[in-house]
Amino acid sequence: MRYRFGAFELDPAAYTLRRDGREVEMRPKMFDLLRYLIEHRGRVVSKGELLKALWPNEHVAGAAVVWTVSHLRKALDQGRGEEQPLGTIRGRGYRFRSAIELIAPPTPSTRAEVPRGAGASPPVAASRVTRPFVGRGELMRRLEDRVQSTTAGHGGLCLLHGEAGIGKTRCIDELARTALGAGLDVWSGRAVEDSLAPAFWPWIQILRQAIRARPELREAGEALLSRMTALERASADGDDGRAQADRFWLLDDATRILLQSAKQAPALVLIDDLQ
Repeated sequence: MRYRFGAFELDPAAYTLRRDGREVEMRPKMFDLLRYLIEHRGRVVSKGELLKALWPNEHVAGAAVVWTVSHLRKALDQGRGEEQPLGTIRGRGYRFRSAIELIAPPTPSTRAEVPRGAGASPPVAASRVTRPFVGRGELMRRLEDRVQSTTAGHGGLCLLHGEAGIGKTRCIDELARTALGAGLDVWSGRAVEDSLAPAFWPWIQILRQAIRARPELREAGEALLSRMTALERASADGDDGRAQADRFWLLDDATRILLQSAKQAPALVLIDDLQ
């Protein structure tokens, strides 16, 4: 059974999502989440249910759901504040809101015969094959030069910007692979638009990875994570004055301890979709 909504068609058997006949690239968890919400479209699906269904036996936080929903909305061209096709029910979870047209698979009598001698197409694997990365040669050479400069002890800040959908995230992923191959630690975080995401979410991800990679950062890193939690709580309680006063110094402290550690052993810090 295939599902059509708007210009999109989801085919669970082929593990593909198409828009106007062209396949939409997305990560496996994004596809699985979309399929799950469509299959349970008659009700609200909680974040906890999605974690159990899509991340079984994996120790991940609820923010993994938030990140996946946010990037799935981008893949579906769902604008900020729009509630279709994916709606957020604050405090409860998510619901698929668009109208669905069910498309039944063809019956044996209507399937076209395969001419004798013609090889049958191999089945589509559930795990997607990574597509070739082309058209970004000059940009990647410049980014890779920055990685080489970092390994030589001359790090710095690099901002990659441009219109949505031009491949910035793919460039970042390729850069991370290059850096890992050069022996650097890579700590990455991704910003999300969903209001359910915790404050400082990219920095929380980065600090957790840094602490795991470098035990000497544990004490200072965990202290920063505690301060982030306290600041988020103060902001939720309406103490905006305190939040505004502490936000700058908190991020300054986080940047400082990461830079100090990177002086001992080079590291690459990546933040994707920073608004």
